[in-house]
Amino acid sequence: MDLLRTLCERLAARLPVQRISGHDGSTYLERYTLLNLGPTRGRVYLHRFLRGDEDRELHNHPWYAISLILVAGYLEERRRWTPEGDRVDVRRYRPGRFNVLAPHTFHRVELDRGPCWTLIATGPVVQSWGFWDRGTGRYLPWREFVRAKGMVPRGEATVAGADAP
Repeated sequence: MDLLRTLCERLAARLPVQRISGHDGSTYLERYTLLNLGPTRGRVYLHRFLRGDEDRELHNHPWYAISLILVAGYLEERRRWTPEGDRVDVRRYRPGRFNVLAPHTFHRVELDRGPCWTLIATGPVVQSWGFWDRGTGRYLPWREFVRAKGMVPRGEATVAGADAP
């Protein structure tokens, strides 16, 4: 396991990275680009999760994807539709397991044992993304969700003109 972690770290050191921050500005995900065919064709990333999702709400993604867990692992909470109503199931993903995501998959991740490395291949962008509140059953597009949390969506200027988180 340490060998694979070391290989991921060495590969990541040679790749372009996008750091994704949480509400407090700290990095929770490092996204290293292996292959970028653009939003209409797909991408391949090496991800390093530094911590789990901080929001209780579950989110979806704008594409179909398959992820291979390489190092450590995570617990995933995933929305499941049933005739009786929505449920949230918990799954454990360990190294060597695949996780398949569809645009309608709502989930959140909690780290299992420290930083987690995954290899993820995404398809073309087919929709925008957002958050589902398990308590209310309400869906919010991501920009509205971010504003509701009292933040400014990425790419929008703040009142003082600073960049968004």
